[in-house]
Amino acid sequence: AATPIDVPPALYCDPKVSPDGRRLVVSVIDSSSARNILVIDPARGTASKLTFSSMNRTPLWSRDGKFVYYLNYETAGNLSVLMRKAADGSGDAERLREIHGQVYLEDLSTDGGAIVMSVSGVGTTPSTLGLLAAGSRAVIERIAIAPGAGTDPTVLVTGPADVYGAAISPD
Repeated sequence: AATPIDVPPALYCDPKVSPDGRRLVVSVIDSSSARNILVIDPARGTASKLTFSSMNRTPLWSRDGKFVYYLNYETAGNLSVLMRKAADGSGDAERLREIHGQVYLEDLSTDGGAIVMSVSGVGTTPSTLGLLAAGSRAVIERIAIAPGAGTDPTVLVTGPADVYGAAISPD
């Protein structure tokens, strides 16, 4: 049977269960239209905010459950910033990568070294720019997430229409 989680009324999006199955990370849109990342621990009855700025979305757990990856979207520059913060809320968030366009994190690689994401609104590589111009509005890309990783995203999937919802197989 389903068990309700006691959280304040809001619009909860992008839920992901932690690797140990005990916590949930979500993005929450509140009454002021801000969107922030929240870690919910149903057993303890707690909900802890990880972010406090205007547009954060699509959280993903690190494989060990110690960190949460998410995107901070800067509307003024159409820039998505890949962020990482300790899941317990301690310390400052790390800016890992800047990606032009609207990006949505989809899945973390099994080794924890890359993220698969959907990208729309602008291309991030010369090949993506051509694909978007040809009519594919959203593509699936893979990006290395190690701090200082200098490689461009790799385009994995394109199509004549938007492409979203990628997941990496266990192997």
